[in-house]
Amino acid sequence: MDRIPPELLGSFFQSLLPIPPRDFSTLPPGADRPKTIQSLRLVSKTWNDVVLETPFVWSYIELSAKDAELLRVHQWLKRSKAAPLHIRMRFYSTDLEEPEVRKAIDALWLEAYRWSTYIITAFLPVETIQQQAWFRLVPPVPLPNLREAWIMGFEHSSFISELNAPRINILVELGPGRLPKSCEALPSHL
Repeated sequence: MDRIPPELLGSFFQSLLPIPPRDFSTLPPGADRPKTIQSLRLVSKTWNDVVLETPFVWSYIELSAKDAELLRVHQWLKRSKAAPLHIRMRFYSTDLEEPEVRKAIDALWLEAYRWSTYIITAFLPVETIQQQAWFRLVPPVPLPNLREAWIMGFEHSSFISELNAPRINILVELGPGRLPKSCEALPSHL
């Protein structure tokens, strides 16, 4: 197996690690991804090297307040190089109080220009939003490559006016007491 060209091996890894479905599933669909990546890396030195040098492998990033996920964010961003990113975040009321959560979110926002898909679930009480004024459901930066966004949560102001994503063609919004709102093929001026 170590005789397989690295490019072919990288393509093989890419098919083993597809980007999970984009939806509001209750279980993080990429939960097994880090274990699968680790298993591939343990096969041989060649496989380890190819996995480390295949940006697509690292381009799907899940973030919640779990320590392991917080620690992975910076490393995965670096390894993903210039690959388009697929971001999934999940937060609850006390998660935003953790300084490491803010550092991880800030790191992701710095790379927001690379986001292709973005899914966030953040049901936060108004008090939490007021105390954590830095947090937004949508990053406060342009998202020039964002094609699809799934946003579920509560925020006291509408995020649509803040969404600077000229290429977006799928936007799904869901909040407390509201049915999902879906917009496909949105006007390019959003």
